[in-house]
Amino acid sequence: MSLDPIDTSGFKPATLADQPQPMLIWADLSDLVIDRRYQRTVTAKGRCAIQRIADGFDWRKYQPILVAPTEGGKLAVVDGQHRAHAAALCGIEKLPAMTVPMTPTEQAAGFAAINRDRISMDAPTIYRAELAAGTPWAVACKDAVEAAGCKLATSNATASRKPPRTVYATNLIRRMVQNGEAAAVTSGLRAISESPAGEDVESYVGPVLSVWLPALATNQRFLLLDLPAIFDSVDILTMFDEARAKSRISGASAKSIVLGQVVCALNIAKGDAA
Repeated sequence: MSLDPIDTSGFKPATLADQPQPMLIWADLSDLVIDRRYQRTVTAKGRCAIQRIADGFDWRKYQPILVAPTEGGKLAVVDGQHRAHAAALCGIEKLPAMTVPMTPTEQAAGFAAINRDRISMDAPTIYRAELAAGTPWAVACKDAVEAAGCKLATSNATASRKPPRTVYATNLIRRMVQNGEAAAVTSGLRAISESPAGEDVESYVGPVLSVWLPALATNQRFLLLDLPAIFDSVDILTMFDEARAKSRISGASAKSIVLGQVVCALNIAKGDAA
């Protein structure tokens, strides 16, 4: 277990501007209102999000909403309307909330700042957290990649610091494993690792894996072939360079062109092996 303290070394001290102090309260859902002057209406995508939150509502994964006192003794929801709707679906009557005195203009500015500055998590970071939580898909992805003698990255790195046999295509691996294609992931990565290009970092980049692994998944018999030799015979990055020129003429995506070429190479090898 690694437990680090809050470390501000290397940062420049900041001066806190004068501002009203927040309060933490239990807000009655019946007191919450949505100010449509700055809040989004709930779209179809938002409705799906609300239902998903409600179906899996868990206080251990809850973040307090942000509200501001408004006219009539109500509380305007500045951030968290999806969580508030989900709580209502669950029959929850009160929600933990942080309330800060704000004018409507300040509320709108707060809403914009929260959504503009919200830090989105990259796929490796999400995978790291899900793996620590023991989430089945993350464990299955780890097992599939490590069975090939490789590692699924738990954080991003610059190109110069990416070691060979480390895979950053988290979403691709997750999608294939959840589609029942873990064997293709393991066989494909093992083939790269055992090929002459196994020490080359570029062999594990997204464009290469995005066609090599799905190509193997199209036919279980491909997994019985001499895959290290076949991978060594196809220069996927060069194929992409050539396919981009073809795509401008044909209208087909470069990825689909290269995928077809790799499948063709595998079929030829399968025919030779028959």
